[in-house]
Amino acid sequence: MKCFLSISLLLGLAPAAFAQSVALPKSQWFAPAPRPHVTFVETTPAPNPGSVEVRGFGLDLVTGARVNGAEVPILAQNRGRLVLDVPPQIPGFGELELLQPQSFQRARIEFTPSLAGRYDAGAARVQLRLNPGHPGWYLVNFSFQARNEMLVFPGAYYGEMLDMDSPYSGVLFSGLMTGEPMVFPWFDMPRVIIGVGDLGITWGRPGSFFGTTRPLRIQALCGGGDLCYSNMLTLQATL
Repeated sequence: MKCFLSISLLLGLAPAAFAQSVALPKSQWFAPAPRPHVTFVETTPAPNPGSVEVRGFGLDLVTGARVNGAEVPILAQNRGRLVLDVPPQIPGFGELELLQPQSFQRARIEFTPSLAGRYDAGAARVQLRLNPGHPGWYLVNFSFQARNEMLVFPGAYYGEMLDMDSPYSGVLFSGLMTGEPMVFPWFDMPRVIIGVGDLGITWGRPGSFFGTTRPLRIQALCGGGDLCYSNMLTLQATL
């Protein structure tokens, strides 16, 4: 009888104990680890980025940082701000990673001169944005042929990736700049039509052609401060 009563009492207590365990607040079971949040990354020149400021929330949780896959030193740090020591980079848009023991946070970092673009396939138009990073002059070149190897000129940072000796190359825009980002007007998409023979460059939407189009490649050269090439854009037009 004692054995039976003991088992009955044990069975009676087990559901109550289990009910107490599932009644715990969910936050005690699934509390997410705090993570940093980035709201701002300073734009900086590719030849000499130096100290780059990052702003946001929870940045005191960051234990390390990488730019384009390479670790960079943290010079200063608090809850809302980081200062990173970044070495020279390739112009354009790179990736910033803020590290924690079990995770990381990604953000974009811009190295000037940087070139971005968008293509309106319906209207066969292109619009470009150039951020030179300093006052001076600029050339925005295009070519339907990229070089096999980048051409580096003395005194220039980075190099020319377009084959400007090709007959299918030229200048899209040129002029003076204040150093602030510039958005150029929409322009018709230049293209080379390859079919029976090479039909040359057309602008905008062609009529009736057979064949395919070569990718359009665009790169800027900025002077007045550091003489520096931008990243290269590649746009694929459609017939």
